[in-house]
Amino acid sequence: MVDWRKHLLEHPNQYAWGEMWAPQDNTDETTKIDPYIYLGSCCSKIPPESDAILNVALELDDRTDISEYHRVWLRKVGLPDPGTHCAESLFKNAVMELCSLIVDCQRVVFVHCVSGMNRSVSVVAACSALLNNTKVIDEVKKIAKLRPQIWPDACYIIMGQNINLELR
Repeated sequence: MVDWRKHLLEHPNQYAWGEMWAPQDNTDETTKIDPYIYLGSCCSKIPPESDAILNVALELDDRTDISEYHRVWLRKVGLPDPGTHCAESLFKNAVMELCSLIVDCQRVVFVHCVSGMNRSVSVVAACSALLNNTKVIDEVKKIAKLRPQIWPDACYIIMGQNINLELR
């Protein structure tokens, strides 16, 4: 078991949101989670296979690089920090939007937030758990193997599990 307190003391700035800036030149990796979901940050290059983008950043950015992708569907659900009055309903909206894009619309979706570590990971994990009939934490572990630097908020994981229990 990981001693998170020790880990954070040894790596104090690795998860410091205020000090973490992604490169601005589309060099952040995009991770293929399954055939229908790609995961990245606001600075990731949009995969050419994707025909939909789901932005779940707190402050919704304006993806200027989608102009070359005229066929791309752009959806935005700004997720607030956990604990705010509407966080759970917005999180559920984001998960359902992703599920709908994949199942109903047959889209390959690129999901991103600012860092590609928290909000987007949590939404993808919750959606994958619904689609694969698994636990959200198992999907987080699967994502962590593919994209090692993730830091999903525990509240989002709990919200995702609650959505799974509600909809099954």
